[in-house]
Amino acid sequence: PFEVKERAKSIGRSYTLASGEANSNEVNILLFEFSVHVKSLNTRCECPKALIVDDNAYNLLALTHQLRSLDIDSISAVDGELAIQEVLKNQGHHTKCKNFSIIFMDVEMPRLDGFETTKILRKKMLEGEISFVPIIGVSGHNPKEKRKECLLSGMNDLVIKPVTPAMLIEMILKWVESPY
Repeated sequence: PFEVKERAKSIGRSYTLASGEANSNEVNILLFEFSVHVKSLNTRCECPKALIVDDNAYNLLALTHQLRSLDIDSISAVDGELAIQEVLKNQGHHTKCKNFSIIFMDVEMPRLDGFETTKILRKKMLEGEISFVPIIGVSGHNPKEKRKECLLSGMNDLVIKPVTPAMLIEMILKWVESPY
C-alpha cells in the first residue's frame, strides 16, 4: 500500500491516517504536493531532471514515459560509460542548474555496470568535478541481496522492477531537494 503519512513527513507535511493505508483523498494530497515540488524544480532549472541508465530499451521507454507523466524531463543512456558522458556533458552546460536532479541506474549492464558507474560518479563528486546527484539503483532481483551492494557502491536507494509511478514519486520526494 502507498503510505502517504511517511511520504508526507519526508516533505515536511503531516497527515494522520486512521488505518495506516492511504485513501484516495490522501493520495490526491500527496500528488498535489508532488506536483508543486516538480513545478518548483521546473521553474528553477531548464535542464533535464532525470538520467535513466538501463541497457534494456523497454525499461528505458517505460521509465521515460512514467517520468514524463509526472512532468519530469529525462535523458537516457544504455550503459555506464554513456551515463558518465551524459553527466559530464550536462555539468555546467545550463546556467540555472549544474546537473541532473536524480539518476535511476540499472545495476546490471554490459561494459560498465551500475555499481562501477556509481563508484566513478561518486569519485568525481568527491573531487568536485561534478555536483552531487542522488543515484537510485534499479534492479529486478531480490531487494535484500541488492540493497547492500547498492549502498556499498554509493547509491542512495534501490527500487525493484517493475518500477511504478508511486516508486518514482517516493524516490524523488525522498532524495531530490525539496522547495519547501
